[in-house]
Amino acid sequence: MSTRSRSCTCSRPKCSDFGLGGVSPSVYVTTQCPMHYGVYLAYRLLITLYLLGYFLYLFIVTVSPGGEYGGYFFIYLTHWGYILMLVYQICALWNIIVYAAFMKPAGWTSDDDVPWYFFHRGQWLLFNMYASVSIIISLLYWGALYVPGTVDLYYDINFHTLNGIVALIEIFLSAMAIRILHFIYPFMFSVAYAVFAGIYYAAGGTDEEGNPSIYSILDFGANPGLAAGLVIGALVAVVVVHILIIWGLHKLKVLIFDKCCPSCFPNENVENRDLEIEGEPHQLKV
Repeated sequence: MSTRSRSCTCSRPKCSDFGLGGVSPSVYVTTQCPMHYGVYLAYRLLITLYLLGYFLYLFIVTVSPGGEYGGYFFIYLTHWGYILMLVYQICALWNIIVYAAFMKPAGWTSDDDVPWYFFHRGQWLLFNMYASVSIIISLLYWGALYVPGTVDLYYDINFHTLNGIVALIEIFLSAMAIRILHFIYPFMFSVAYAVFAGIYYAAGGTDEEGNPSIYSILDFGANPGLAAGLVIGALVAVVVVHILIIWGLHKLKVLIFDKCCPSCFPNENVENRDLEIEGEPHQLKV
């Protein structure tokens, strides 16, 4: 097989790059550098169980009568982002279990038609939204909202730090492709929350303490200019984060592995903008 340098192969983005096609389904269930299947499955299982367990615990404790949030749990962007991360991890775990239970025993290869491809694309979509949003949440919270001693530190670590750390791990661990034009997905998620926040305020919604805004910096009544500016700034920031951090780190990963570990590309996909291949398709290896 002959290949062209992955790090040097570039082309102008095209409209089809907004979509979720053009890659081998194998990239969703494998790591960038070959890893034993059992280790990868253990990672997926442990992190999913931890995230799910902590979420259920917090939800039950804070939403129950007398809890901190009561019925206001779902108004916060932080909780939206955590749920997005959790659903992504569940989807990724499901895909690798399906691969182990059905695809691998059947001798599935990277070019075969896969009946579960809907879930693979769902995993890709969720990751594109989750990764950028999680970093924005961390930056906004620690940069503008954090007040020492007001929230339990363990909660802060899980909801405002762990999500960004897990996103960075996923970028370097997973073989999933990341496209520059996929900024549209975290942007759309952010727009959805901004619209929700605006409607919630207009409808007279309050936080659990009776304040007329979900966040103090998003008080459309007292500081409409500041609130609107922050919303627009956050929408621009999520695009910048996707391009500079998410897509940029992905390209850095490809460059590093291409130079130091060429064998770490077992799943050659059909997205030829990153790699041109001649030869037979590879058998999926995990």
